[in-house]
Amino acid sequence: MPPGAEAATTHLNRVRMLVRHGIAEARRYVWDLRSSALEHNDLPTALSETARRLTAETTVEAQVQVSGAFRPLTQLVEDNLLRIGQEAINNAVKHAQARRIFVILCLMPAGYNLV
Repeated sequence: MPPGAEAATTHLNRVRMLVRHGIAEARRYVWDLRSSALEHNDLPTALSETARRLTAETTVEAQVQVSGAFRPLTQLVEDNLLRIGQEAINNAVKHAQARRIFVILCLMPAGYNLV
């Protein structure tokens, strides 16, 4: 082993650990932020606007439907449903070569489905 290699390896391992910790911390902060799309809109409108924004410069058509009687959900549930929908739309646009995207938010008395 060349001189100083052990010290360099130790230093690199420490840097890797600090980077992983920093990324995890940043993710926690991001997840704690409330989506600006939900500050002025209900969840169906925020999902529709997100779909429109993510497909604006593409040939992909996106449609959001709500089935069931909409009722406000807790902030955490709405944030998570919006983020899940956003990630699904983003993945379909980037990786699936989709032409059409249908997002369906089913609101039932016992729960919710985002399809």
